[in-house]
Amino acid sequence: RCSAALSVARTNATGSSIQAIYCNDEYLIVAASGLPDSYDPGQSAPNELYLKGIPLPPGGGQGCRVRSAAAQLNVFKIPLSPTALADGISNTLPSPLPGVPGMPEAGAVAVAIDGVPMFPNYNNRGRFAWVSCEVDRCNAHSGRGEDYHYHGDFFGTKCLYSEADYGSDVENTHPPQIGWALDGYDVFGRYTRTTQPGQDIALDSCGGHSHEPLGYHYHPEVDTTQTT
Repeated sequence: RCSAALSVARTNATGSSIQAIYCNDEYLIVAASGLPDSYDPGQSAPNELYLKGIPLPPGGGQGCRVRSAAAQLNVFKIPLSPTALADGISNTLPSPLPGVPGMPEAGAVAVAIDGVPMFPNYNNRGRFAWVSCEVDRCNAHSGRGEDYHYHGDFFGTKCLYSEADYGSDVENTHPPQIGWALDGYDVFGRYTRTTQPGQDIALDSCGGHSHEPLGYHYHPEVDTTQTT
């Protein structure tokens, strides 16, 4: 399990977010700055984060919007031998947000293979972040602490992964791994073809399913809508 994690981590890129990654007997440890590969603080092509183009980024009002990112000090501990919660047990906390039944005990729910934190789909007002027009083309933004993080699937030719990462036989290749959930289960990319292994097995309410040889793991789901 540890060898597999180390092999997919994006640690060899110039300016990689991942500063250290290793395993002990219990955990995969990922220490990262939270900035994607080759982030350019000036946000000039080709390494900009598209933050300048977000219509309504987070902030304290129209006069204070966050369109920049800064290095953080994030350390994630991912269990190497995850254990599913028993039926009826939840790891969520009651949410004060309208229409949101519960939220994770911590802000991030996973970390991507480039070291960028992965947050739930909701913003701090209980709405999907993309519906509020506050994320960039890779479904990410920075909070008031300039902490760049994902709020959705980062799929696209100018994002962390695209169909080019599925190999030459896209029709019959399982989506690639894109992250590690903090509960210990792996996160794989979206299904793009109905013939891909495991696509016919429905995802549960947590966005996960189980099939060989991967066991239980997560996938992002695609929700297409039009915002106003």
